[in-house]
Amino acid sequence: MKKKMFSVLALIFFGSISYGQHHPSDQDTCLISKYYFNSGTVNDDYGPNNGTQVGATLVPDRFGNANAAWYLNGNQYSYLNFGTYAALKPNDISVSMWFNVTAPTFSGSGYTFNPLLLTKCQTGNNCFEAYCLYYDFTSNKIATACTDTNFCFQPGIFTSAPVPSGSWHHIVFTYDNNTITLYLDAVSQGTVSKGFSSLYLGSDSVMVGNSANVMNDRYFNGIIDDVRFYHCVIPQSAVTTLYNEPNWFVPTDVKAISSESKINIYPNPFYDKIKVTTWIPLDLPIQIFNSIGDLIYTSRLEKGKAEIDLHNQASGIYFIKAGSIIKKIVKE
Repeated sequence: MKKKMFSVLALIFFGSISYGQHHPSDQDTCLISKYYFNSGTVNDDYGPNNGTQVGATLVPDRFGNANAAWYLNGNQYSYLNFGTYAALKPNDISVSMWFNVTAPTFSGSGYTFNPLLLTKCQTGNNCFEAYCLYYDFTSNKIATACTDTNFCFQPGIFTSAPVPSGSWHHIVFTYDNNTITLYLDAVSQGTVSKGFSSLYLGSDSVMVGNSANVMNDRYFNGIIDDVRFYHCVIPQSAVTTLYNEPNWFVPTDVKAISSESKINIYPNPFYDKIKVTTWIPLDLPIQIFNSIGDLIYTSRLEKGKAEIDLHNQASGIYFIKAGSIIKKIVKE
């Protein structure tokens, strides 16, 4: 998963990408917001829709990066709140997220679901989910559903098999007026008919880990990471790309490099060697990828300097990633 760069053509077009801005994968879909949590916050790394956390704990993510995912304790005092933003409530929607169930939690009351994510369509105690992801603690399956408020009709899908606790999994649901589709670890779990336009309760937040309902009052015990919202139905190819997304984490000590102007790579074009320098003497990992995204070289920037010998590589276009900066280089 860490060896492939993501959407190389987008890199060619945009040239360089810095931490907290658009990664290449964002350019080929209708992304609204993404929450990587790598900054130790619930801030939106793509748009303006910042969230908050209550009683959650920063823990390592699926790559082992420290303080890059949120652990929820499985009670009413531990959740994430993405806010009431209308942008997160489109008619056509896709939501992608990574999760790791620690254990089923039976705290609270009502239905037998632990909520991963939901927002409401009305204030009642039943048929209130405009969209949702649940962990069913009787079957250990993941479910998604939505509500037609006119008839209290709730079409939905369960994963085909139980989801084991203690391991990372990727989940995506997509809705439009016609259908609902669910994916687990890039594998389709099915599509069902929907047949109505989604409605939302404008004053309700998009919640992670807390159903925030009086009668059906449940919580989630586990880890949440890399949540994305789209205002379209993304195709299965995009789901697969998200599932195989590489490690974009940028440690705190390298965030000082925040713009293209603060890193120099020369000569470019080059024949055999390139030099990399930064305006401050940082130690950074360096990776070089060929034009189809294969990792071909790893090195380190030591005290802001590195010389890299690529004489044995063929002429062509390459991409160098130093810390949070990605640049195109050309070998003649």
